[in-house]
Amino acid sequence: QQQQQQQQQQYAAIPVHRAASQTGCHSPIASSSSSDIAVFGLAGCSCFGFNHIEPQVFAVGTEEGMMHEFNSAYSCQLLNSYRGHRMAVYCLEWNHFTPDIFLTCSADWTAKVWQRGNDKPLLTFSESGSISCAAWSPASATVFAALTSNGWLLVFDLSVNKVEPQVRTKISNRARLTRIAFNPFFQLVSVGDDRGVLNIIRVSHKVYNHSAEAERSRLHQVLYPRKTFSGF
Repeated sequence: QQQQQQQQQQYAAIPVHRAASQTGCHSPIASSSSSDIAVFGLAGCSCFGFNHIEPQVFAVGTEEGMMHEFNSAYSCQLLNSYRGHRMAVYCLEWNHFTPDIFLTCSADWTAKVWQRGNDKPLLTFSESGSISCAAWSPASATVFAALTSNGWLLVFDLSVNKVEPQVRTKISNRARLTRIAFNPFFQLVSVGDDRGVLNIIRVSHKVYNHSAEAERSRLHQVLYPRKTFSGF
């Protein structure tokens, strides 16, 4: 119990600044088009994300809960499809340290971690409301943050706990949280809501200062503890 308390003390969320903006994203759902319908049937595209390491690879999430992976180097060739959510996929982001791991969140109250080519999620996190956005930390391969539609900011470190978040803090009681982004230089996250307000939050999480290769190895050991790392 004492060790768990020490781990929790290493994580904190402190509001730094809140600013109102005349522009902003008011809904996680993007409008569909005829090309969306041609690819996904009757479901429109709700989000997309480009691979940070292999920029020709990208994936899109749909309103019906599926994700489709493409390679733009081959006339947008369809590589894989994943059926992992029961409702619209609100956000899809690739890990910054490995090209084969990505994160999704959905209106079905879950966030999930995936490996390319595997149609089953590696990890699933459930909340008491829809998860409107999620983002990987650019400083740690095992850290990601998520927003719930009812106003909570969650920060997970998979190397510490693969079930519960290390940070759970209330950002807003009225506004719907829509977007989150990590600052690449400081331990700050930006959180936007549907009223056009931008919140700057100081989030103290572990920064391991490892090389990219070491971070990939550390993430592999967390996700596959019984396997030997040979590179994703």
